[in-house]
Amino acid sequence: MHNQDEAIPFLRWLLCQLSRQVRRVPGNVQILFNQGVQPGRADLLQDLESVLQLFDKVFVVVDALDESQPSENLLAILQIIANDYVRFGKIKLLATSREYVGIERVMTRISTPLSMSNSFVAEDIRRYVAARVQSSTVFQRWPEELRTEIEEALSSGASGMFRWAVCQLDILRRLRHQTRVREAIRNPPETLDETYERIYSYIRREDRELVRHCLRWIMLHNTIWASEVNISATILLRTYKQCFPEAAITEAFISDLEIIKDSCGCLLSYDADNVTLAHYTVREFLESERARLGHSAFFAIEANDTFEDLATIMFETALQADIDESADDQYYLDGMKDDIARYCMLSSLQAVYNVRDINVRPDLAIDFMDPSKTHLRRFLNSMMSCSIPWPNGFSLLWQSIQSLIDLNLELDPNIDPNLFILINLLWVNRLDLAAELLLHRVTLQEIWTESLSAVLLFPVWNWSSNNEIMPRSPRISGNIVDLIAVSSGEIGSEALSFLLDHARDFFDPTKALLYYMGGHQHHSNTCIDDCPLRKLLRMGADPNSRGSPCTPLQIAILGRDVSGIQVLLEAGADPLSSGDAGVANWPPAEHVMGPFAVLRGQMPLEIIDCLDRISFTGNGDPEEQDELEEQANSLLQAAVDLRNNS
Repeated sequence: MHNQDEAIPFLRWLLCQLSRQVRRVPGNVQILFNQGVQPGRADLLQDLESVLQLFDKVFVVVDALDESQPSENLLAILQIIANDYVRFGKIKLLATSREYVGIERVMTRISTPLSMSNSFVAEDIRRYVAARVQSSTVFQRWPEELRTEIEEALSSGASGMFRWAVCQLDILRRLRHQTRVREAIRNPPETLDETYERIYSYIRREDRELVRHCLRWIMLHNTIWASEVNISATILLRTYKQCFPEAAITEAFISDLEIIKDSCGCLLSYDADNVTLAHYTVREFLESERARLGHSAFFAIEANDTFEDLATIMFETALQADIDESADDQYYLDGMKDDIARYCMLSSLQAVYNVRDINVRPDLAIDFMDPSKTHLRRFLNSMMSCSIPWPNGFSLLWQSIQSLIDLNLELDPNIDPNLFILINLLWVNRLDLAAELLLHRVTLQEIWTESLSAVLLFPVWNWSSNNEIMPRSPRISGNIVDLIAVSSGEIGSEALSFLLDHARDFFDPTKALLYYMGGHQHHSNTCIDDCPLRKLLRMGADPNSRGSPCTPLQIAILGRDVSGIQVLLEAGADPLSSGDAGVANWPPAEHVMGPFAVLRGQMPLEIIDCLDRISFTGNGDPEEQDELEEQANSLLQAAVDLRNNS
């Protein structure tokens, strides 16, 4: 919690975590995203109910209810989750809070209370404080009488809060005089805010820059890796030297884990060589207005800090990386722990592919994605030997790298470098960077008209009939719009929609429509106005694709694409057309449209009759397929009747 209304963020976070687990985005979320609409409470609860159907039980811990301001909105959501057993009975909830009457009044009606301030917790804190005092070399130098006073004062003053006790020990170990120690334990800070302010006031001047860097770089790292990948003290210190090269040449600077422990103390936690923020309140305090005053002001960060200065160092280091082309993927994973170049290479890739919450200078990101440059070309070549998925935390990056390799393997390396960069950016859905590229670096007509030829090493349109799986590595020839249109089922429709807004008169909309139809799907069966299908039709695409072996409508029927069928029929698609028999058909095994060659000569209603024997990628479970077939049949039959009666 961050002293703000956490009701909607809580639902978003919970929905995001569950969707990541099942790798599925609820249909309503996708619709609202495409429409640019922020989901409200009712939308999020509906989607939460939907995704819960994929789980047996879900355990949720909500810490510090009292720090959601106002707390009433979050409490209302917890009440709904706890009381509506039919919709949310799979959720098992544990919530913590300080004792506030309003929160206690609501929670006692829906939960069983358990006081954290009890004799068991107090004894645990007493044992913890005693163990820390007895084991610390700093405290061991102090008189036994003073150590006993510390144990008594902190144990009785903690009131059930371990974090408070931990921080007081860190404050005390920074003091050098018994008088000041006794003064500190007689007048301890009452709140965590006061505690953090006191800690920052005791950080030595020569350590302040290091502490600030460690805090901010860990936050950057956690933003990039979603707190799923650890950062080592070795990397943290090497990034410090990258950011402050004058520190690297200072003889007095000792570079090891102990200097981080001594400087940062309880602000960080330490596991072997790995470090992370010790508690969520460390960041919460630094982002708050409360940290803008006093000694903590030097360490304060903006709540919306995008870490552009640190990201710049990271990308510049990656661009200069001396990549070993013969290395395997394990070499890079191992390097995350102790090699600054490999760490920055993987972290920069992750930032471009999967993160939007840090601000990267467009020129750096664009240069980084240029396959003609040594760092990326060598890296992708070395990754070709990668044969098994990477461990947890790296899975999204591994998938993105494999997808990019599948694309870059067969594209002609002699094409315009800017076109190559644009394709890479569209492939990872970095439309913001693609817009910068088009604005500053390319001549539009040259980009759109350059011919491409590629073998796509990912499944474009998979469907099977009579247990025969169609080929997975088709060849495509065309321009960038054709390539992105045919790949929309793999990378999503946003990239094609972006291109259509920029390409204008430099491509054939009818060909792009035909190439796109196999990847056109909407979970809600409602085709939004910004959909590439509607855009292509508005740009003059022929809904019947005259002169082609099959029609977009036939492809939509095969895919059980109800929204596509409806839009095409509204645009004038012929419900009786079975393709152009006068043109050469697509080679089934080689051409990107080969899987649809069998559709030529089949009437749309005949295709519907065969759907029970055909499995098409992405159509969902059998019950859903049957429902889509019925809807498609109704739409098509109505169109045929209208055609026959006209």
